[in-house]
Amino acid sequence: MTNEWTTNPMKDDRGFLTAIQIKKIISNEPNDRNRLMLKMLAVTGRRISELLMLRVKDIIPADNNAYFIILKKKKKEYILKPIPERIMIELMDYIKVERLLPSEFVFRFTRQYAFQIVRKAGERVGIIYVGERQKKLHPHHFRHSFAVNMAHNLTSPAQLAMLSKLLEHSSVNITMQYLKFNVEDQRTIIEELYS
Repeated sequence: MTNEWTTNPMKDDRGFLTAIQIKKIISNEPNDRNRLMLKMLAVTGRRISELLMLRVKDIIPADNNAYFIILKKKKKEYILKPIPERIMIELMDYIKVERLLPSEFVFRFTRQYAFQIVRKAGERVGIIYVGERQKKLHPHHFRHSFAVNMAHNLTSPAQLAMLSKLLEHSSVNITMQYLKFNVEDQRTIIEELYS
């Protein structure tokens, strides 16, 4: 079975979305809250559980950062992570419109509902399955896509360590899994080096 994911030049059997596919999913989501959640998944690389535990008081708009609860070995840690400025503006507008109190969660729904939001958003634009394994679209595809797209744009080993820290991987080896290149990618590298 061939589709636009299996013919992607950055082959990955777990599947990821291209930037164009992500934009298409987000731009066709009619609900403001759901669209904001999708944008945050796409541009922060956070897990859905981390996003759903975000409270208004954890957000630092002046610095474009937020404290996310990261679960590490069954231990909760509050870790400061960046949020792009344009998303921070939308986030603060949403909080103001919804009149959320500092102690309230930004997104007040369950993981299961978040999965439904992502699946319905994908269905709207014809993206139901992702990758060679044809897995149904789910929130982690946004994190995986963030990591794959970032990894393929790295220009130095130091940036790999930075990406690993951004994703809060326990080891750089986990992050290196996103650096899979197919034969065409390898050919391009060789031609660039030796031409």
